[in-house]
Amino acid sequence: MMKRSWHVSAAATVALSVLLVGCSSKVESAVEVDPGSVKTDIGVTADTINLGAITDLSNVYGPLAKAIVAGNQIYFDGRNADGGICGRQVAIEVQDHASDPQKALTLFQAMQPNVLALTQLLGSPVIKALQPTLTQTETTAAVASWSGDFLDDDYVLLGGTTYPIDNINAISYLLDEGKIAKGDTIGQIYFDGDFGGNALTGTEFAAEELGLTIESVMISPKDTDLAAQIAQLNSAGVTAIFVAAGPKQLASVAGNASALGLDVPIVTNTPGYNPALLTTPVGAFIESNVLIVSSVLPYGDETETTAKVVAGFDAGVTAGTIAADTVPTEEVNYGYAMATVLGDALDTACVNGDLTRAGLTKAINSLSAISTGVTTDLDFTDRALSPSTESFIISPSSSVLGKAVLVAETGTSKAAAAFSK
Repeated sequence: MMKRSWHVSAAATVALSVLLVGCSSKVESAVEVDPGSVKTDIGVTADTINLGAITDLSNVYGPLAKAIVAGNQIYFDGRNADGGICGRQVAIEVQDHASDPQKALTLFQAMQPNVLALTQLLGSPVIKALQPTLTQTETTAAVASWSGDFLDDDYVLLGGTTYPIDNINAISYLLDEGKIAKGDTIGQIYFDGDFGGNALTGTEFAAEELGLTIESVMISPKDTDLAAQIAQLNSAGVTAIFVAAGPKQLASVAGNASALGLDVPIVTNTPGYNPALLTTPVGAFIESNVLIVSSVLPYGDETETTAKVVAGFDAGVTAGTIAADTVPTEEVNYGYAMATVLGDALDTACVNGDLTRAGLTKAINSLSAISTGVTTDLDFTDRALSPSTESFIISPSSSVLGKAVLVAETGTSKAAAAFSK
């Protein structure tokens, strides 16, 4: 279970005292390291660690991407203010791929000779397009995805629980809470591809393990009127609906379910929820019926770390270093979490005396209990497995800062423990 506390990192000094974080993000040992003696190769100079972010600032994922960028910046601004990492300041170069895989590849080819790693790579088509080049150049990329398809890759860094395990935990939660019962039929609306297909895999596994029947409906991102699909699920007598799709599809699911009097839990994965939905005509139904399953805490959740993130966000907007149109959502927390993982890995690499790309990969693969304070705890010692097997159950709420509140922490359900990844 996640330890809900502020992540602590050591400040760099001329003779650097760093955290030994290979086994835990808690302080275990202070080691004196001369930053000048640490081995480096690409993206690291005597005074700067250069990182990159290649994301979608201007197309469909713009709001989400800006929030993740803000979270990255909040973390590294804090580290820089505390003296940096391994005697160096951290700089992030951000480029906009506008959801164009070819443009992303071109941007990466221009950027990669100058950066150690990427703090953000967003969009499954983009990630897939860059995977061979990431491997060839040994460049680690923290990705905005929870797809199990990207596991078992030393250079693609997922920061949470994969979609299948999230769905398994959510179904177990609904059963435990009496919201559904063994023998029930549950619906799964999903996008074809790694997002929806992953989620469906988890739903099907849970159904087999837990004695449920699945009525599944595949849709495309172009499908925004789901009246026929909801009528199909209503006829099947579903007692819950899972939605692995976007906010527009979630809105249609909610609107049509409400119109039919289908008053059942509707569970969506992180990409399906947008707080703006609460201001639409279906907002009240979404607030009462929708649950979000995620390994990222809501923005503004009442923990010490999330309070620090909120303060950093507000300070960044005031200072003009975070764009004023950035919407503070849980993606800010996700950006902060991924930066925390990279920060811990950089600390470990410094202790190991190796800030090369190979040294960073080795450091990441040694991290076994990272407590970011804004996600479930993460373990990267077996990259073939989901970094976490725990989930949060979150409810939309118009009355709080992040427009969502934590309902429950699932831990690792028995069914999730039986699932490989």
